[in-house]
Amino acid sequence: MSLDSGRFRLHDVAGFPLVWTGAPARDAADARQWQAEMDALAAQGSPFVILHRVDGAEPHEARKARTSWFRHNKRAIARVCLALVAIEADPIPRMALKARAALANQSYGVKTVLVASPEEGEDLAWEILFCAPSGNGALGVFPAE
Repeated sequence: MSLDSGRFRLHDVAGFPLVWTGAPARDAADARQWQAEMDALAAQGSPFVILHRVDGAEPHEARKARTSWFRHNKRAIARVCLALVAIEADPIPRMALKARAALANQSYGVKTVLVASPEEGEDLAWEILFCAPSGNGALGVFPAE
């Protein structure tokens, strides 16, 4: 199944298997759109990593909807989403987010990691996709440069 990038508003799938996100869902309509996009990502069957640029606080109702979606789709998303890499440049909020990430790791089945820059996040995402401990990641052996 291929992803039609025109149907995605909150996730940038143009560089799939790297899926970029930014601004959090701001209202109920965004939350529904986020859920529809995550359903499409879970259904497409190929491994990917989400890179999330932390961009402000998420409203309570949107966070509640996201949490509920992950709880109900834990197995489906864990099969294809190898990690969520959150990008936060400021070290103080990054430390606070690491505590929440530890809880998310236990609850949702998708590894959550925090990094300081998009470049660090992208490097880590490719490493996760290609360089599993066995030497073969989900996409095979990392290509030689």
